[in-house]
Order: sequence, then C-alpha cells, then structure tokens
Amino acid sequence: MTLEAAPHAIVLIPFSDDPLQRLTHHLLEHHAHQLPDLTSTTILVPDVQVAPQLRRHLLDGAIQRGHAALLSPRILTLGEWLEQFPLNEPVVGQYGRELILIEALRAHQALFGAGSLWTLADALLDLFDELTLNQVGLPDNLLHFQRRIAQAYGRVADSHTAMEMETRLVHTLWHAWHVQLRDSKQIDAATATLLRLRASLQTVHHAPLYLLDPCGRSRAEHEWLRALLERNQAVLFVQGELASSEKHEGYLPDRWMQKLLQDVAPATSGHGEDTPLSRLLHSVYDPSEIPMRDRAVIFQRKCAESPLQGHMEIFSADNAEHEARAVETQVRLWLLEGRRDIGIVTENRRLARRVRALLERANIQVNDAAGWALSTTSAAAVVERWLECVEEDFPWRPLLDLLKSPFFFSEDERTTHLSTVYRFEQQIVHNDNIGSGLARYRAGIVKRQQLLKPHGGSDYLLMLELLDRLEKAAKWLSPCIAESSLDAGRMIDLLQASLRDAGLVASLGKDAAGVRLIDELQQMRSAAGGDRYPMDWQEFRTWLGRTFERYNFRPQVNGHTVHMMSLAQSTMHRFDALILAGAEQEYLPGAENTSPFFNDHVRRTLGLPTRELHLAKRFHLFRRLPESARQLLITHRHEENGEEVLISPWIEILGAFHRLAWGELPKAVSLRLLVDAPASEVARRDAPLPAIESRPAPMLPQKQIPRIISASSYQQLIDCPYLFFAARGLRLAPPDTIREALEKADYGQKVHRCLQAFHDGLENLPGPIGFPLSTANRNNAIELLLEIADAEFLHDSTSRFENRAWLKRWQALIPAYIDWQIERTREWHVLHHEELCERSDVIDSIVLHGRLDRLDQGKKGVAVVDYKTGIVAKKGDVLQGEAIQLPFYALLAENNVRHVSQVEFLRMDEGKVATPVVLEGEELEQLQKAIRGRLDVLVEQMRTGTLLHAWGDEKTCGRCKMEGLCRRQMWRL
Repeated sequence: MTLEAAPHAIVLIPFSDDPLQRLTHHLLEHHAHQLPDLTSTTILVPDVQVAPQLRRHLLDGAIQRGHAALLSPRILTLGEWLEQFPLNEPVVGQYGRELILIEALRAHQALFGAGSLWTLADALLDLFDELTLNQVGLPDNLLHFQRRIAQAYGRVADSHTAMEMETRLVHTLWHAWHVQLRDSKQIDAATATLLRLRASLQTVHHAPLYLLDPCGRSRAEHEWLRALLERNQAVLFVQGELASSEKHEGYLPDRWMQKLLQDVAPATSGHGEDTPLSRLLHSVYDPSEIPMRDRAVIFQRKCAESPLQGHMEIFSADNAEHEARAVETQVRLWLLEGRRDIGIVTENRRLARRVRALLERANIQVNDAAGWALSTTSAAAVVERWLECVEEDFPWRPLLDLLKSPFFFSEDERTTHLSTVYRFEQQIVHNDNIGSGLARYRAGIVKRQQLLKPHGGSDYLLMLELLDRLEKAAKWLSPCIAESSLDAGRMIDLLQASLRDAGLVASLGKDAAGVRLIDELQQMRSAAGGDRYPMDWQEFRTWLGRTFERYNFRPQVNGHTVHMMSLAQSTMHRFDALILAGAEQEYLPGAENTSPFFNDHVRRTLGLPTRELHLAKRFHLFRRLPESARQLLITHRHEENGEEVLISPWIEILGAFHRLAWGELPKAVSLRLLVDAPASEVARRDAPLPAIESRPAPMLPQKQIPRIISASSYQQLIDCPYLFFAARGLRLAPPDTIREALEKADYGQKVHRCLQAFHDGLENLPGPIGFPLSTANRNNAIELLLEIADAEFLHDSTSRFENRAWLKRWQALIPAYIDWQIERTREWHVLHHEELCERSDVIDSIVLHGRLDRLDQGKKGVAVVDYKTGIVAKKGDVLQGEAIQLPFYALLAENNVRHVSQVEFLRMDEGKVATPVVLEGEELEQLQKAIRGRLDVLVEQMRTGTLLHAWGDEKTCGRCKMEGLCRRQMWRL
C-alpha cells in the first residue's frame, strides 16, 4: 500500500490528546483491509518504552473491529531501523572512538596544555557528532576555517586570540581523528547514520513509515524526513500547538515546533479538543507582548474557577527526604484509590533513587526507565573495593567490605567464610590494631597461631588461606600499577584475571548488574584491540570509572504500575496520575547543555544546535506534562541545608499567573498532613510490635554459654549480667575502631612492649638489660629504656605528631620506673612478661584464660604485676569483690609448680610510678576463694536457666556499649 490515500503527511496532535491513541486510530483506519496482519507496517518511535502501550492500543482497536488477535507492526527507534542497512566499513563503538581521539589528543597536547584528556575528548566527540549530523564540513585549510569562525564572531582573525586557539584545536583534532579512523579502516557512528539515511532513501519505496514526535533530530535527519514526506512515503505525528503570534521569544511551546516544521514541511492537520486546561496553559505561556496581569484578568473573566482546581496540586518540601516521602506517599494513596499507570517524571536522579527505595520498601515495584549508573550497583562496588585493596595494600575498611560481600563467597561456604572473616576482623584487625598490609595481617595471624599451640588454631589456617587467595589474585595487577605505561587491552586482561582468581567473575555472572558490568569490560577489551593504546594505571582507572558512571543498569520489573522516567523519556506517555518531582531551577530547565566550543551566534552561523533550541526542546517536553494525566502533583524543595532552593521558572510563571487570576496554586495540604504523620511511614516488620519495655532479663541458651572466661568477661558478669549476655553470650560486642593515630589504648600497649623488651627482650627492639639493676648503673638503665622507647614509638611514622606526644609522656616516667624497679629488686626478680595462661581445673567445663603482664619471683613465691597507664580500680572495690582482676589473675597464675603470694597494680601515670593496690597473704587467699566460688555459682545458674538481669547501675551504664539493646532509657521511665 502507498500512502497516497493518507489525507495528511503531517499530523499535529494537541497536547490534550493522546498521541498513541491518535496514531492507533489513523493506522487502523488506513490499514483496515490488512487486519489483523500489520507486520508490513513500521512505526518509528523516540523511545522503545512506549512500544508496550502502543501495542495495547492497537490490540484494543483491532478487537473493537472484530479481530480477536493482532500481528503487531514493527515498532523501532530510528537507530534500530537504520541498522538493517549494511555498510561497507565497520562502525567504531563508543569505547573505540574515545581511545582513537585520546591518542590524537596526546599527539597534539601542545594545543591545550594541561587538563583532563577524557573531559576534552567528551566535549570534542559531542561537537564532532554535531558537525557530522548537521553536515558542517571543516575545510582542509586551517586559515579558511579561522576566517569563517572569525567572521561568525564578528572579529578579525588574530593568531594570539583565544578564538584562534579554539579554531586551531577543533580543526587539528577533527582532521587528526578522521585520519586515525581512516587508518583503522573504520567509520564513526555519526557518519554511519548519514550513510544509512541515504541508503534507506534508495530502499524505501512503498513500505509505509509512521514516525512519532522526532524531538531532537539533526539537519541530516530533517532532510531525510523531508525527502520521505515529499515522496509521500511517511506520515509524521507531532504533538504540540502553534501559536498565532509571529513572535517566538523565550521558551515557548511552539518554538521547537516552528523549527521542526520549517525544516520539513508545513503541518496540514491539527484538530483536537480545546480544553480549559489547554487554554489556560496557552495563556500562561503566551508569546505575545500582552502583560501577564492583563492576560490573567481576561482569562479569569472567561473562566471563574481555575482549571487546575482538582487537577493539579503543588507540594513544597522542607528538604530532599521530605520530598521523597511526599512522592512515595502520594503513589501509595493513588494505588489505594485504584489508579493505574502512575508516572513519576524527574531529572533528579538522587531523588529518583530514594523514591524507588521507599516504594520498594512498601513492596511497590517501579519500572525505572532510566535505571541507575553501574557505579551505584553492588557489583561495581565490589570491583571498586577490590581495586582499592590492590592499590593501597589492603587497608582494613575496603578489605572487610570485600570479604563480607556476597560476591566474594559462594552460598555453600557462607557460614564458614563469614565465621573466618569475623574472627579475622575481631582478633587481627581490631584486637591487634592492624590496619593494612597483607604481610602485617599474615604476621599477626601467625603470631596468634603460635600462641595457641597446642590448643588449636584451625581458624587461623583458614585466614591464611584467605590471604593467600587475595595475594594470588592481586599479583595479576602488579604490572599495571608498577609499569609507567601498559597497553589498555593488556590491563583489562589482567583485571579480568585478578577478578577470576579472587572468585568474583563467577559470582558477578549470577547477578544481573554483574553481567552488565562484565559485558562492558568485554566491550572495552574489544575496543582496545592489540598494542595500540598505552596508558598508565591512573588513566586506566579514569577510563574504568567513567564506564561505571556513564552506563546504566535497568533491572527487569514485572507487573509494575508505577513508571519512573526522565523528562525526555516522558514524551508520548499518558498516565492516570503523574508526579513531576524535583521541579527546581536546577533541573527544570536544568544546567545548560552547551559545548565549550563556540558561542550560540557562531553555532547558529555554522548550522549547529544552540542553547536556545535546547531549552525550547525541554520546554516543549515540559509543556505537555500537565495535560498528559488526569491528576498531577508537582513537588519541589524550597530549602536544603539552610540554603534556599529556587523553584523552576516555568512553575514560577504558572504560579504568578494563577495568583493574579484566582490566588495561590492549589497546595497538597492533606498530603502534607499525611507525610508529617509518623504513622504514615512504611515499616517492614517480620515480627509483631514489641510490648511495653521492661527491664531485660534473658536466659542464655546452653549453646551460647561461653566455654572460656577471661578477667574482662567475668568483670562484665559482675557489673551487669545482661551486658555479659549480649557481649559474651551472643558475641555482640561492637568492634573497636581501627586507630590510625596513636590513642590511649595503643600507648598502654607500647609501654608494655617497652618494659618487655627492657626486661626480657623483644625482636627488632633494643634490650634486654644485660646487667643487675642498681643505683650505680641507674643512668645506663634509663638510657636503654629511652632507646627502646624511641624505637617502639617512632618505628611506624617518625613524623607523626601524636606518636611523639605519647613518647614524651612515657619518657617523663622512665626515671621514676627505674627507681621503682631498683627498689623492687631487693625482694623480687623478673620471671616473665606477657605470659598467656589457661586453667581448666577450676570450674567444670570452663577454661580460665588471660594474659599476665608480668610475673616476678621472690622468697615467698610468685608475684603478678599488672601494668596500668590509665584508670585503676579502687582498693575498696577490690576488697569487696566488685573489681575482680587481681584475684582472678592470682587464680589464673597459680598451679602445681608455683604459688602466687602477691598481686598488684603498678600505676604509671601523672608523673608517678606506684602500686596503689597490693593483695597478699590471707587477704589474697580469701578473695581468690571468694571469686572462684562466685564464678562457680554464676556458671551453674546460667546452665540451669537463671535470668541475666540488667542492673541499670549508673556507673556501669555510663560506659556500656549495649545501651541500644537493653534500652535502659525506656524501662527506667
């Protein structure tokens, strides 16, 4: 069939009409004799997102005409349709053309100096596409091009002006890029589009083409469309209205239409319902010179009630989260009312992500047409964490994120793996305060493994195997980081090999976003080819990061009724209800989409799109939204972080007109009340709501009763049984923060190591003292301990101020310690430091465990010395059994071969070295017996199901980290 029977080549559809319904009616009328088979018909749409809705309309129309089914026409975008026309040369992809231009930029870096090659490449490729598609050729002679640009600027060409530098840059790189393309025997995508447009004109004869709203077409596409229309081989459907005024200043709804129709052909059809809403919007954005006040008064006289009443509301949010809650709440309200095809149109992708998360929390699936950047997916996050680990020698934060990621382990090894990672985090990272370095982690593991012999250490073997796996995978990337330059393709190969050995490739292949990520890596590899594109590691990371940021991922969503899209994607869509979210100046009209090359006057002279045309296109898209739905909500923020946020000028104009005619725009008052009410927020709970809080008193399950008791865990049991339950029984003790600067706890550890090196000796530190300590050699002893202190405190970072400050504090105490030790040698001599002790013969099935700072030998037996560089328990608390550390250590240290006759705290703080608490003789024996008996009773009570109450003691609660679990503030009311 030819289109000679079609009454009009261009159909102009008012904003109040449904363009898909109009196309459906037109197509079924002119192809009624072909029904139900429309496979010979082709429809070109601006976005394939409209295809399902268009097919539904066609099927409904066919059913009304007596057909139970329909063979659908082909529904494609112009780009998809053009791909059917073969080319003689391969088309370079996006990655390939970037690499080609980057190479050209490197060869001509003198033209632009320092700066990001990738940013400049982006701007140049956009410009080159515009030049190609708008058929603007650059002459071979640079001088001719400079004269042309100078004339457009209205200046005289000058070799020293910025204009001359700009034209030289564009001209040189344009030709260099095309030379590179010719040498590689490829053509760019824009050139391919030109060739295919021309080829299609030779092929399309009688096949009917229907085109929907070609918003954003270039000169080449306009010429192609004009040729089809002149040959009566196409019907063009365009939505919009043409004003009667001949002036078209500003962002008017007809500005874009005038440009389009001027390029292709005059419209010959445009009838639709003239609704009060369409008349209002036309009057609001009237291009004439009639003042707004006069237009508002005239319109109000004709229409006493605002057409927006009952159709549109506006919600002014306090901040971004408030706005997201408003959008989510309104969607839920509409769904409860039975609305279908709910639309959310926004240019604010951060708001879109938050709204989608809130809706999914309410079990509402959202079809996000734009999707989200690969960089925001968990698949990209685990790859980024892996690269951070390799680059920075496995710092603890990204390392733990990597190890805990579900991409890093298979489901069948989940329990064992997470247990190993937990122990690694607690014992190696937090307890030993090791913050980076595979070698340091491994040394810490080996040290703990040796200390536990012969009691076992299988967990540490798993840790070492895990580190071996990481080290093997990381070695693939060593050449990339070490070499000053390496081929891009080789880098991708090495990256993929490292991901494979890390176990990430297989797990990424089971995730939809991971599959997309791997596919992008493959495309990057194909574009890099052979040894053609050398890069350093930083350049490669930039290239990879750009990929993750620029390419989006869209998950498959079934059964959705909520559609989220950008302004451009909303064209042709109709909704039961619509939310225009993020209606701020920042997004509507948004940032200027202008090229850094040439101003608007020059671009207009060359025949390139201008900023004015760009804004006109966006306004055209915005203008149709109020009439594309039965009900409309507009949301915006009026403030963020104390700063005013400007509303879109397009909404501001509408509001100003409305105030002059009827008063303020209708506000979403009821919606605000709902959003501000806590009860309206969705909360997902898998258990019933909790009862009124009471003092917690849980029973510890038998399997959770600790088999190892240390002095600190016993102290927790005394301080608060609930604290013991949470921290030791359930193992919920929060991890310590890795201390990158020296803190009080680290200071105490270093003092311990200094004294151990002084008395016993430690690897890599001076010492031990090789002579009997006395008053005569006091100064020599002080000098040795000072030397040890320097080595211990400053071996990590000689320039760190905090280390030096703590060192000064310890150095000031060293003479006092030596004096105390000299006095001490009259009755005691040092046996051991940092002795790990365990006893399993005190309480049935319980192992007492601890590390003793120091053991001394004297005539009466053994003395335990506990070094204190901070707070020390009061002697009264020790004697009353409230502070159990000293008698517990005596119990722990005593065995068949030694008798503990004395335990004491050695406090080294505030410029003094003294023993504020000393237990010996009968006093010590009674306390030992008492804490042993009490521990026996407490363990037995736990075994028989005695409740572990929360005491609510002010002193204990003041330093407790389990407050969020016991909720003391609730039950103490």
